Amino acid sequence: PFADSLVRSLNKKSARELEQAGRVRDQAITKLDEFGEFGSGRAVSQINDILDEQAKLGGTANKQLAAELNDFKAELSKASDFSLKKDLRTQLIKKVKAFGRAEDTAPAAELQKVKSALDKDMIDFARKNDKVATRKWLSSNRKFASELGAAKDTELKRILQSGETTPEKVMPILRGGKPSEL
Repeated sequence: PFADSLVRSLNKKSARELEQAGRVRDQAITKLDEFGEFGSGRAVSQINDILDEQAKLGGTANKQLAAELNDFKAELSKASDFSLKKDLRTQLIKKVKAFGRAEDTAPAAELQKVKSALDKDMIDFARKNDKVATRKWLSSNRKFASELGAAKDTELKRILQSGETTPEKVMPILRGGKPSEL
């Protein structure tokens, strides 16, 4: 009972922290949306570089990676405001994680390069227009990462200590993690 109440308490605290970070993030993004459209020059350039490398490989190129990049580039060109680019960034993070769990993790590294370039595009735009909103947005991103990581670790420890550990209970917690964690 003590362990269960402790886990419930930690989950409530984590949920409150995530909710607060979500509010801060939403406020910052709403503010940044007011500044209108902006380009994604670094991200597009990075995509083009990777696509060029894949084209040089000819028949041995990673067709799935090339398709993902072409699709992402097309969507990125349509996305005009900060919110849409943030949503595309979130989708890209999911794809990085999915490729990271695959047998061949090289595409994950390539997609990570695109994500990093998009991050720089977004941060530059945000800093140029509203430094306070930028700090709030970046801070909320760090808070989300921290809280979700702590919640995953806490839940995994609880399951392992309960003695009722099965792959079915552990795998959902680890899903989305690095192959080394799995």
